[in-house]
Amino acid sequence: MKRTEPESIGEIMRKAIDSSSLNEGLERAKAIETFLMAVGPAIASQCRRPRIDGTLLVVPVKSASLRNELMLSRTAIVSHVNSRLRIPLLSDIRFISF
Repeated sequence: MKRTEPESIGEIMRKAIDSSSLNEGLERAKAIETFLMAVGPAIASQCRRPRIDGTLLVVPVKSASLRNELMLSRTAIVSHVNSRLRIPLLSDIRFISF
């Protein structure tokens, strides 16, 4: 197959990722990082590493009061995280105590 136009390395990598099964895993990792950036370093330091279970982001938090505060903002957080992803991945967030 002969190409007439040069392609950037970024475009070649994006095509390779899209054609493989890595895309969903990368989006999950990006969702977790976006969540941690959205809540800021002060709150992120009070959380253990979040995980994604299906379309649910599960976030272990240090205290019940922080968990309740975050529950009030969960719809806005989900919207923010999904807006930063190529495909909307999250449907809800569950905050649990550790």
